[in-house]
Amino acid sequence: MALVGGALGLGLAKLGLEPIKALVPSSLADIGVLSIDWRVVAFTVLVSALTGLVSGVIPGLRLSRPALSGGRIAGALRTRPGGAGAQSGLVVGEFALAMILLVGAGLFVRSLSNLYAVDLGFEPSGTTTFGLTYPAEEYRAPAEMIAGLEAILERFAAADGVAAIAATSHLPLADGRLSSSLRLDGDKDKMSTNSPSAAIKVVSPGYFELLGITLIEGSFLSDDDDSSSEPAVVINESAARTFWPGESAVGRLLSFAEEASGAPVERRVVGVVGDILWAGPQREAMEEVYQSHLQTTEIWRWFGRAMSFVVRTSGGQTLNLPRAQAMVSEIDPDLPVVAFRPYDEVVAANVAAPRFQGALLGLFAALALILAAVGTYSVMAFSVRQRTREIGVRVAVGADRTEVMASVLLDGAKLALTGVAVGALGALLLSHLISSLLWDVGGGDPLTYAVVATVLSGVTLLASYVPARRASLVDPVVALRDDG
Repeated sequence: MALVGGALGLGLAKLGLEPIKALVPSSLADIGVLSIDWRVVAFTVLVSALTGLVSGVIPGLRLSRPALSGGRIAGALRTRPGGAGAQSGLVVGEFALAMILLVGAGLFVRSLSNLYAVDLGFEPSGTTTFGLTYPAEEYRAPAEMIAGLEAILERFAAADGVAAIAATSHLPLADGRLSSSLRLDGDKDKMSTNSPSAAIKVVSPGYFELLGITLIEGSFLSDDDDSSSEPAVVINESAARTFWPGESAVGRLLSFAEEASGAPVERRVVGVVGDILWAGPQREAMEEVYQSHLQTTEIWRWFGRAMSFVVRTSGGQTLNLPRAQAMVSEIDPDLPVVAFRPYDEVVAANVAAPRFQGALLGLFAALALILAAVGTYSVMAFSVRQRTREIGVRVAVGADRTEVMASVLLDGAKLALTGVAVGALGALLLSHLISSLLWDVGGGDPLTYAVVATVLSGVTLLASYVPARRASLVDPVVALRDDG
């Protein structure tokens, strides 16, 4: 039986392998090479064989006792087995394991729900993103980069169904962070590791409006902020709070190490925008400085002349890769469109790891719950069968059948409650192992424990119902026969 079960398990594992791989985030892409190989088969056969042998030890020892022979063995099989305590212990263990796994899965589900509920500070839904990398040979000078960007922005803005387009050197949730030391309010001291710093980002006018980033003070960058006007920047709320606490940041000056040689250019803060969680909902907002691509010079070299574009469509139209590549090729046939995807996919990828962890733990928890239910049903059914004569006597002397049914259900409930108590204690002790993977929920979250305990109690009642009903329908005449 154990070997047959192991074989069925391998078959189910084979069927479930591909769906599990589909949930694997890109950060764990190497897991995609996993397969059911000889090592998995050998391990399964070994465990199945050991399970079968261990499961047969107690019954085998009982039936091999010298005092049991012939008809007495049959009689022993009809009595309540001395191994009932061991069987009940196994069921308690199954419920405890199910409790631990279900609590873990529940905590991950709550954590994932909290992550999705976090306000990112911008609205990515309904937009599409793609990237372009400008070759250094053709776009060596800043003016060439600016002209190349302007041509792409104008071409897409004129396309049917495109409501807005913007460019950025660092796409939130997708790109890394490029920081620089700063000098504030005309400070002439040499920049050092002790100088204030912030992430420097190049954006096109309209970037904030397209992504719905909140304007807190001043104004956004505009087309008027070009090479002929005073250098301007927009900073986020964290930067304003850090650099000029309790004061207005609009009109203040800052400069950063933009050029390889020469004095850094002083730029005036024209606006303060809301913080965005550029690295995802699990990271805090950092100080950021935004400058217009129309006023950018040598900073292009900092990030390899790569730019990301965000396009918002209207009228129910969508932007696909062939269309985007065709429009880019009209400007420069040698520019390939890369990383073309809906922005929602970028957001989903950012929470892919906790989603995968929760799904995998949830799968194991569901299997443990099924095993606990089957174990409870088996023990209750076996117990009822062994107590048939006892139940028949109780019914014959006037016991109510409802009481008989309630007695069996109570036995099952005792097993479940014991398992839940043990499992809850185990979950509390082990919760610290996953605490670093959770977001805005503690390892001892009472709601999760209450829901899991309720689910397990419901499963127990369902698993015990059939044996309990069977017990309530015992015929005393049949039960009291010698061969019963």
